[in-house]
Parts: sequence; C-alpha cells; structure tokens
Amino acid sequence: MLRMSKKSGIERSQETMLSNSTCLSGQFTRRSLQLRRSEALFRQLHFYWLLKIALFGLLIKNEMVHTDIDHPKYNLLLSRLKELKKVAVAFSGGVDSAFLLAASRIAAGENVVGITVDSPALPRYELEDAIKIADLIGAKHIILKSYDIEEEISDNSVNRCYFCKKVEYGNIREEAARLGIFNILDGSNADDMKDYRPGMKARDEVHVSSPLLEAGITKDEIRQFSKALGLPTWDKPAYACLFSRIPYGQKIKIEDLAKIEKAEKFFIDKGFRTIRVRCHSDLARIEVSPSDIEKLLQEPFKSEIVTNLKTFGFHFITIDIQGYRLGSFNESSMVGSDIQK
Repeated sequence: MLRMSKKSGIERSQETMLSNSTCLSGQFTRRSLQLRRSEALFRQLHFYWLLKIALFGLLIKNEMVHTDIDHPKYNLLLSRLKELKKVAVAFSGGVDSAFLLAASRIAAGENVVGITVDSPALPRYELEDAIKIADLIGAKHIILKSYDIEEEISDNSVNRCYFCKKVEYGNIREEAARLGIFNILDGSNADDMKDYRPGMKARDEVHVSSPLLEAGITKDEIRQFSKALGLPTWDKPAYACLFSRIPYGQKIKIEDLAKIEKAEKFFIDKGFRTIRVRCHSDLARIEVSPSDIEKLLQEPFKSEIVTNLKTFGFHFITIDIQGYRLGSFNESSMVGSDIQK
C-alpha cells in the first residue's frame, strides 16, 4: 500500500518566476516579436490570476460572496450538500473540485474539509494552487503525501485510473473517518460520462458521491457558476494527472513523470494555457490548441523547445498536428473495445 503522511499546516508558496527570454543578436523577426508579446501577455494573466485568488479569499472570509444564483441545478446542489451536513471533498484544486469545495463551504459552513492526495501524479504547481485556493475559500485543507506508485498502477493498463482512484479514494475515506466525516465527495460532472472513465467504478466501490453529476451540472455550467461566485478557477484550463501523459502499456516511471512536469511547466511559463506533453519513452509528443501550433514552429522558440526538452530527458521532440484533444490515448481500438465491455 502507499505510504501516507500529512504535511503540517497551510503552505504558502510563490509561483516560479518566469525565466528570461533568450537574448537574440541582430534584428528581431516579426514572429519572434509576436512570441515576446505572448510572453508579456502571460505575465499580465499570471498577475491577474493571483489577484483573483486574493480577492475571492477576502470576500468569502468576510461572507461577502454572492451566493444567490438563480438556477435550478445550483439550488439542487446546495440543497443536497446541506442535507449531508459534514463532507470531505477530494480536492485537486482544479475547476470542478474547487467549485464543489466552495459550494460545500457555502452550504455546510465549517463542516467541510478538502483532502488532497499529493502523489507523483500531481505537479508541484498544481499542489501550490490547491493550497492557495483551499486556504482562501476558508475551508480546512489536509494534504496526504503518497510516496510510491503501486505496481498495478505503474503497469499502466487501460484500467489504470480504476486502480489509482481506488487507492486515492480509500486513503481519503480513511482520513475523513478519522475526523468523523463519512460523506466523501468528488468533482465528477455530467460531461465526464462522455469519456472513458474507469475511475467511476472505484468511486462507486469506495462509496464516494458525485453531487455535481447527480445534479446534472456540466463543465460549462461549473465555469458559469464559479464565475458568478467570484471563484478564480472559473477560467482555469482543464487538467488531468501526469499519469495520463503516458500511453497505456508503457510502464509509469518517476523519472518520466519528472521530465513531463518540467516540459509542461516550460510551456506554461511561455504563455500556453492548453498543453500536454505525451511521453512515448524518450519521445515527446506535444499537444497544444490548434491555434497555437504555428507558434511552436517559430524561431528562435522552436530551437528553445528542442534544447529545453532534451535537457529534461527527451531525445526526440514531435508536434501532434491534430492539436490537443481530451483523452487522446483513449482513441485506440483497445480502449474502444474495453468501453463496449
């Protein structure tokens, strides 16, 4: 089993400073200037993101957040959360779990705890976001440290998510029970039923509830409600764990997760909001929004990508010309046949 420990206190960490652009000799090309403008825009958006977090924290701690959203699904959600009275939210800091934690805080007050499993699948910058958001929402936050990857998870079968969630939810339930909380919630929503989600089986086996899904709330509605509440995550890009960057059947290794995290952070710091670096052993397959593909081919950025990703441990660098799409590894016929089962 995973070795678990709790980190003490609420950690406050600052965002990593953006690295300086490579100095260019001679005259800048028009494309390189466009890239520099993109980086400058990212710095502005980064500041805006931090400002939104601080503002929301100030409002909710002073009970100034507007919660009177006139929507039947939202009202149904709050009603069900109030009935539960004491809840623990499986909290990653993403769009869905942040909204659920905030809604639970509104409905149940102090009887709410967010529990984050800090495993090798969670990037450091996502953990930092989770700490800040939970603290500023005003909810108690517990971090469980997971040091190892169990063999049935590292084998990376098409059912990997089932095994991973079974362990994760089990650890969350165990910690919640220690606090006298027996209602465990996750942020699954109505749109999750459209993709391959073997973790849903684990959720049911560990008796975790999905109130957003039960209320029929979609991803777009979560963003709308989050915006209405003033949550800083309302426009945060969708995210999935680092395990999802490795194709089924390829062994999950700590060293591969490390180079994936470094590579994606590199692109995030360059202003890419949607980025996946898929790891095919020593080959990196880069997925970005279709509108951003051309930016990857611009010099000097193209050479900068190659230099950095090779430094991180990749030997070959490729660009997926289809661009980012949800669950690209689920497109294989093997997964498709598994869904039919």
